[in-house]
Amino acid sequence: MAAVIAFIIIGTVVASSCSKGKSQTINPVEVVSVVGPLSPINPGGPVLRITLKNVSNTSIESLSSALSINSTQNKPFNFNFAVSTSNPLLPGNEISSPQLTLIGGGFDSDTFYPLEIVGLFQKGGNFDYTVQVTITPPPTTAVTSTVTSNPVQTTTTGTKVNGLELTLTLNKPNYSPGEQITISIDEKNILPANNKLMVANKWRIKGLNLGPCGVINYPFGIVVLLGNYDVTSLTSISPLQLYDPNAVYNCPLIISGITAYEFQPDSDTAAIYTGADSNPLTLDMNTKVSTSGSWSGSPKTIFNNFSPGIYTAIAGDEWGNIVSIHFTVN
Repeated sequence: MAAVIAFIIIGTVVASSCSKGKSQTINPVEVVSVVGPLSPINPGGPVLRITLKNVSNTSIESLSSALSINSTQNKPFNFNFAVSTSNPLLPGNEISSPQLTLIGGGFDSDTFYPLEIVGLFQKGGNFDYTVQVTITPPPTTAVTSTVTSNPVQTTTTGTKVNGLELTLTLNKPNYSPGEQITISIDEKNILPANNKLMVANKWRIKGLNLGPCGVINYPFGIVVLLGNYDVTSLTSISPLQLYDPNAVYNCPLIISGITAYEFQPDSDTAAIYTGADSNPLTLDMNTKVSTSGSWSGSPKTIFNNFSPGIYTAIAGDEWGNIVSIHFTVN
């Protein structure tokens, strides 16, 4: 008997920073997030925290950054990181600055600001470059295994990385067991000009997909978790199996050798480039995923409707953008 498919894909085939200049330039340190204003609220100015990641293959023994925003002092705000010769930032590791009050400073959440990043490699050599960043508000939901509040929402927008905005939307926040849940994913260029990004493979979560055929031709995917999570603590997660691993599926055409995506100005429409293609395929970067439960068991699998509780859907993309949304089943 053919397996029942409880996972549906709808749609067309397909921190936060953006580097100045060509999008394919690889900098040794990546901006994970610039978050603020943080509590406690200070009347003298907003409180911010910056998180950076060493994406090079060499340890870093000195690291600082300078953020230029609207300020009565008319000078950048310096953020220092606990990095030294005896405590280097190893390749692949992240580090956050202490919270800093920007006295006399102010910012808009939808505006890009220059962030200068300066450092020294442990094996010799230095770097000094500037990227454009947006400042995002802190998560409003804490990670917990026992939930006493209801953190559901119908739309959430992620951090803006490389000029892209990743958004998740639910058709509603609360569901009954067995009811179909539809999650919409959209990735949009928020810049007023074309935005061409090389494929980066900077996925921050393993197992992101849009169904049994993977992410198909999109630069993003999702996972669904049982529990209340936020994107600041995802070191150990167990995504639910949303499709039957033993079933046979007819996958749509998947483009081989994608090298870049070029988004139109202020749009979620993008051209997909491959190494051998001079005529890219233009597609809308939005889709929907629908499911009412998950599969479990091995080797024989069983489909179960989502049990009552709080669930977290998390989306991530090629360039390290990540966003979460919550729903309840009761």
